[in-house]
Amino acid sequence: MKKFLLLALVAMVVLPLCAFAQKTTLSLCFYYDPSSPGADTWPKLLDAFAKANPDITLNIETDCNEPFHQKLQAMAQSGTLPDLYFMWPDKRTGYLSGLTGSTPLTKDLRPWLKGKESQFAPLAPAA
Repeated sequence: MKKFLLLALVAMVVLPLCAFAQKTTLSLCFYYDPSSPGADTWPKLLDAFAKANPDITLNIETDCNEPFHQKLQAMAQSGTLPDLYFMWPDKRTGYLSGLTGSTPLTKDLRPWLKGKESQFAPLAPAA
């Protein structure tokens, strides 16, 4: 899952920005529970990203449990979704993916993952 999130973050940020040399700011909203196992991975990942991409600033919002879902749903309803966000491949965030029958608000990144499926958790690319 961590590799999937990292690749998704890199693909969504780095690829479109290759043609630009200017400073870019992106918004990021992700599910972060500091008490969960592996919670120390996110700060390390974000720090490594910042060092590798000094021309990109991330405006980060985090939350966990129900407040996260409420925040993300409010953003979707108000048309203010962040550039990058954490979501589940199920009905919990189905309003973003179109899984619930709504118009998808999320770009399907699977075409960019072709040939790299082995770098992800087995179900991540299939979701």
